[in-house]
Amino acid sequence: MDKRRTIVTGAFSSIRRRQSGLTLIELLVVMTILALAATIVIMNAPPARDPMRAVATSFANDVRAAIDDAVISGAGVRFEFEPSAYYIARFQDGEWKRVAQTTNNAAQKAISEGDLLIRIEIDDPAKSNAAGLSGGTAPRQKKSEPTIVPIDPYGDMPSFTATFQRGRSVWSVRRAGNARIEVRRQ
Repeated sequence: MDKRRTIVTGAFSSIRRRQSGLTLIELLVVMTILALAATIVIMNAPPARDPMRAVATSFANDVRAAIDDAVISGAGVRFEFEPSAYYIARFQDGEWKRVAQTTNNAAQKAISEGDLLIRIEIDDPAKSNAAGLSGGTAPRQKKSEPTIVPIDPYGDMPSFTATFQRGRSVWSVRRAGNARIEVRRQ
């Protein structure tokens, strides 16, 4: 009888030893399931930061820097807007010279890919008064000419709203009469 107990006990102890841990295949299956779940979560997560937000923020910083440049240098500075790019120009030697394009990598990338759309609306009371006095609408700008937003040497400039659009992402930069520059999603 003692031999039987020993044989039976020995058989059970070897079975218990086998089931005390996980096999390599079980570990691989669990890791594969976790990897698939992580992939699904990452693919469905929204991007960390909207690239158009970076473009709009960069433009707002460019406006602040251009105002500072105009005041410090005592020279006129202006923004020249085209449908897919904007430039900063300074009045030097009796003419306007472009000194910079956009300074942000996200803006440069969006411009180089050609799918950035920039719209500018200037709140210019003089133009609206001219339209009212002439009995019609304000004179329209030619499509080939860039839209110009001037900054005088005292740092003053008209109120405007610049809208940056790429696909469904739309951000605007507004400079109001109180000189605040706001960046907002539309």
